Amino acid sequence: MRKRSAKLPQKAGKKERAVCGKNSAKTSLTNGPISVIIRALHLLTQCITAPMSKTLREYHLAFIAALKKKKKATSTLLAYGKDVEQLVEELETQRITNPSQVAQEHIETFAQNLKDKRYTDKSIVRKMNSMKAFFSFLHEEGVVERNPVSSVERPKYENAAPRILTKVEYRA
Repeated sequence: MRKRSAKLPQKAGKKERAVCGKNSAKTSLTNGPISVIIRALHLLTQCITAPMSKTLREYHLAFIAALKKKKKATSTLLAYGKDVEQLVEELETQRITNPSQVAQEHIETFAQNLKDKRYTDKSIVRKMNSMKAFFSFLHEEGVVERNPVSSVERPKYENAAPRILTKVEYRA
């Protein structure tokens, strides 16, 4: 019985390019079973090292999953989730869906829009802290080079001194 040798073209075909989204490097290997394995490993390496282009919304979900994995409080998950979702929706109206497109100016505009909608300074600061945590997550994941929120100035606010209850209020 004769062994069949597997044939593989020297250049990657359309299907191979579609798998990982970029052209394959040319190889001068001879055709045969070993070259098929080498070619497959080469294509797999390209696909693994090819940058993933997720949207802000997809990274938002990954961020919430990472917070859950760190066993953050439910209230933290809800607050951070809503705050970041609000930012993502605002950026999508500006057709910004890639995290690397977000600049300091976008964050400042978002904060100003919150102020115009009469959000309190304390709420704006909380939302900015949520965004800072989100972009720190993206930085740790290697998605963005720097955190656009870290250099944005936050509004100042003072906590009111605690009010002491009267005897009547205490007993009620």
